[in-house]
Amino acid sequence: MDKKGKHIKNSGQTMILTTIITGGIVLSASVIAGMLMFYQLREINDTAKSAMALFAADAGTENSLFCYFKTAGTQGLDYSNTCSLGGGVPNGASYETRLTCVDSSGFAKTECLDLSDEKTNVYGIRIKSIGKKDKVERVVDSLFGIRFN
Repeated sequence: MDKKGKHIKNSGQTMILTTIITGGIVLSASVIAGMLMFYQLREINDTAKSAMALFAADAGTENSLFCYFKTAGTQGLDYSNTCSLGGGVPNGASYETRLTCVDSSGFAKTECLDLSDEKTNVYGIRIKSIGKKDKVERVVDSLFGIRFN
């Protein structure tokens, strides 16, 4: 009110501006909450795919171990090429594996040829298995000791 007791004409404009700002804040908060809910629902769906990919990677590790022990002692066989496998599992996931022979440190690669030789420097095998389900990938990296000196 001014000095004469009359209302100021701009009070209506101030009220509208306050309403618009408040509405904008509430709308922004609703959009943010909706996006957070969307991402949480998407994560729930990805959890199931993640489990499928993890089990596929485990199946790939088992398959590589089977290949390795099935062909163990074969003269002149390069296990790193023979036991590099790929495949699928019944739930629709797939896997790719890579077998690598390693020395006593467990990290340095060495030739996999002729593991029956007593003088070989192969002390273990490292199997990296990648399980995939749609866009989700899970990796299982395993190290198995085969010679302990």
